[in-house]
Amino acid sequence: MYACCETNIIENDDDPFSPDKIPERKTTFRVWGPNWPTPVSALNADPESQIAGAGAIPALVQLLETGTPAAREQAAGALRNLSKSSANQEVIVLCGAIRLLVRLLGEAGPVGKENALAVLSNLLPGAEREASMVQSGIAAPLATVLGYGTRQSQEYALQIMAPLSVSNSAQAAMTKAGAVRPLVALLSTRTSPSSQELAAAVLEQLASRRAARANIVEAGAVLPLVILLIGGSMVTKDFAAGVLALLAEDTASHETIRKAKPGRPLAKLLGNGSLRGRENAAKTMASLATNEANHEELVQAEAIPSLVGVLTTGTPDTQAFAAGTLEHLAIRKECQTDILAAGAVEPLVLLLSTGTAKAKENAAGALGNLAVNGDKISWEC
Repeated sequence: MYACCETNIIENDDDPFSPDKIPERKTTFRVWGPNWPTPVSALNADPESQIAGAGAIPALVQLLETGTPAAREQAAGALRNLSKSSANQEVIVLCGAIRLLVRLLGEAGPVGKENALAVLSNLLPGAEREASMVQSGIAAPLATVLGYGTRQSQEYALQIMAPLSVSNSAQAAMTKAGAVRPLVALLSTRTSPSSQELAAAVLEQLASRRAARANIVEAGAVLPLVILLIGGSMVTKDFAAGVLALLAEDTASHETIRKAKPGRPLAKLLGNGSLRGRENAAKTMASLATNEANHEELVQAEAIPSLVGVLTTGTPDTQAFAAGTLEHLAIRKECQTDILAAGAVEPLVLLLSTGTAKAKENAAGALGNLAVNGDKISWEC
């Protein structure tokens, strides 16, 4: 028989991730019964299995709640190692550790924080566990760690935030907690590539909320995002372009984006990036092209050949974005010549019959604007 604990939770019918909807919990310790998952057999030879099998996990979780500050740090350290096992993770969660670990993030010193973060990171992913973390108020201590924690703690915090940030409630909580500015700081080339990637991934999720976009721009995200388009890993480039694509949906950010000179990095990504990166680059250009003040940046970047290229090789959405960009650039007479020289007419005509509804609309608009120089276009079928 093993000692363990049982957590009874009164669920809410509303968004389970909402920090305002914290379920009522009651944790009791009891003898391990036949219906409880056995963490690891006590007969197993390795030390971690013996420790878990002897009933250490519920005792360690209880220590998180009732122990001295030093004892809580040590308990989190022990759980850090035990939580590497999926079976142990289930027991840790059932014993109600998540709430206590989140609390420890706000109270412990650097070592205790790192231990708690490591455990929480090991417990992910999992919808119920993610919801429990958000309900326990994890956003604020995570934001603090991003700003003032050790490099390792920051890495753990980012690993936790990445899956959590998919939830609308978590996005709102992170933005309210002031996570944007330290996330932007972690885009810097002074941080590790993995931190840059995770920070860009979280910012892309936060930027999906229109209310957060101004905060992201004001925090100075645009220039480091453009720099990541040049020097980041392929995945980081995808995320960076995704953030820029969302920011560019708001015309208020266009001047800031234009000053960062994104044209050439976007054109290069459009030409040789991943499918997702090319789509995000095309989406960014399409939004920027709606503002004539941005046309010169795109023209000087020699983006037109890449835009014409993805009319046939891109995803359906990429094709639509590229056709939309060409539609707006074709308003300028000097751009018409470049667009025609790049061979845009044939793929634009093809999109009229094979593209998505939006691609057809944009292709028709581009051809209509090009028709101002109709004497230079071959309209033969």
